[in-house]
Amino acid sequence: MIREFENRLATYIGSQLTGDFEDRVFVAGAEPQDALVKISLGAIHHEPWFPEFGSSKAEQIPGQQDFKRVLRLCVEVAFRVAAAQGQGRAQRRLAMDALLYLLEDKEIAEGSAFETDQDQGFLIDEFKPSSSALPLLETVEAPAEIYCKAKGWFWPAGMAGQAGIAIQQTHIRSETLRLELLTQNPLLLAGGDPVELQLKLNHTGFLLQADQSPQQLGLDFLALRLRAANGGPGLGSVAGSAQGANGLAITAVNASGIASFTYTPPANPGKELLLVNLTTGGLSEAEKTAGLPLASLSLKVNAP
Repeated sequence: MIREFENRLATYIGSQLTGDFEDRVFVAGAEPQDALVKISLGAIHHEPWFPEFGSSKAEQIPGQQDFKRVLRLCVEVAFRVAAAQGQGRAQRRLAMDALLYLLEDKEIAEGSAFETDQDQGFLIDEFKPSSSALPLLETVEAPAEIYCKAKGWFWPAGMAGQAGIAIQQTHIRSETLRLELLTQNPLLLAGGDPVELQLKLNHTGFLLQADQSPQQLGLDFLALRLRAANGGPGLGSVAGSAQGANGLAITAVNASGIASFTYTPPANPGKELLLVNLTTGGLSEAEKTAGLPLASLSLKVNAP
């Protein structure tokens, strides 16, 4: 639960900082015994996230099929900076500046930066700084501190889901989809030019409702976004026929089931994931948001 959140937070924040602060973020009590700068973090206060605290209603965790009972909590997280040996307030100030700037990132604020494909025992809905402090005088040895509030669901990682009641009757919207990347083994070069790619959907959609005949359904748009291999934001960029909500690339699906988009590789070689979702939301492309997930495709970026 909260311990898993602390570990994921330390790993992710450490991977996003640069210079002297890169990979120097640790869960409190697990700091190495060396003379380098250290950023410690930990959950120091928890309170109910009203009005749902104490609810016995099971929730379906995104990416998982079963339902689990979750705690809805607002968790206060403290970051504390200890300067390297021979350094002082100036280094603590630099570390605080780097942290404050990073913590305002949109994906961190929305909690999506901490998501992975694993059952982590938490799902963060909001993560925002609330206050910070830094001693004014060099003679004061108290370290720099930043406090943040995280709102989300918490449950024991790996906990078995709850069994439900057998379904007697339901209205079903069912779609059978097979998605493939038409461009086989595309040449993606680090720092290279944008590459035009195509997705092919072999789509059969129908709507079943009580006392009605099945209705054929079409599919007009897909929502695309990138994720790094470690679960963080993608380093390249993807563009479709329009820019949707929350930075999504919206691409139209033609009558043949083909969706075209442009991928711009990042500056460095590596792998990242292309996440493909159905769309939901407004009538215009710019108002659409990500709906049900369809596929996760690996994109390998090679050195020039």
